[in-house]
Amino acid sequence: MQLSRAQLDGNLDQLAADLPGLVESLGRSRAFDAFRNRADDILRSIAPGDDRIHAQRRIETLLREHGLADAAPTRR
Repeated sequence: MQLSRAQLDGNLDQLAADLPGLVESLGRSRAFDAFRNRADDILRSIAPGDDRIHAQRRIETLLREHGLADAAPTRR
């Protein structure tokens, strides 16, 4: 199922609204994992193109705004 832009923005808005609570209740690392799982679910529902680029940019912005851009686990 492909999401419309309005549905996509609604899902991203909900993710943004939930993010502060995730950070507070789970801590940065676990909040990042939970956020990334939900963001990946959203991205999987979008065909490649402008909507996917829009979603990826919003997701990266949310990570920066909530101090999670550097919370990704490092791989060795």
